[in-house]
Amino acid sequence: MDKTSQMRSVSLCGAGHSGSTLLGMILGGHSSAFYMGEGGKVRYLHDERKPMRKRVCKICGDDCPVWSKFHWDETRALYPQVAEHVGVSMIVDTTKDEC
Repeated sequence: MDKTSQMRSVSLCGAGHSGSTLLGMILGGHSSAFYMGEGGKVRYLHDERKPMRKRVCKICGDDCPVWSKFHWDETRALYPQVAEHVGVSMIVDTTKDEC
């Protein structure tokens, strides 16, 4: 059984500046988890019409080893694609407008 066959997701909800990013990073530190930040923002990746700050990783920039090589197939669910891309079984998301 590979790591992604039993994929789970965790959505952390909270007001802005409430600590959800810190909690997401802590949970994402587990060997079976990946903290994807605000997952809803993946729609901006590689979109040349958006400003650079919106279309690249907020931590690594445009050379990010994860997001620079990820291209979302919008016909499929996002979390399983991210889990497969990074090789984990749990995705942690702090998208605020989805709560």
